[in-house]
Amino acid sequence: MTRLLFVFMKLLTKKGFNSRAMEMVFRNIWRLDKGVVIHDLVEDFYAFQFFSKTDKDMVFKDGPWSFDGKLLLFPKSLALSIPHRSNLIQPVSG
Repeated sequence: MTRLLFVFMKLLTKKGFNSRAMEMVFRNIWRLDKGVVIHDLVEDFYAFQFFSKTDKDMVFKDGPWSFDGKLLLFPKSLALSIPHRSNLIQPVSG
């Protein structure tokens, strides 16, 4: 069974910024084997979705991280590993 690895992070800023640019910067810096997807949640909070525990562990080990001079907080206590089966996730229509 594949596991979905999410880490919830907050960027310490009060100014707007381009979250897609942040995703591209981190992809280029981290150069992860399996990649990462950054999901916008609410006001400066993000879910970083990793596809490998090794990749996630490397990001934690090599931190702390910042973007545009703003600190990115990601406490280990907020990291989740969720069992995933494709038939359990259904698209929502509406």
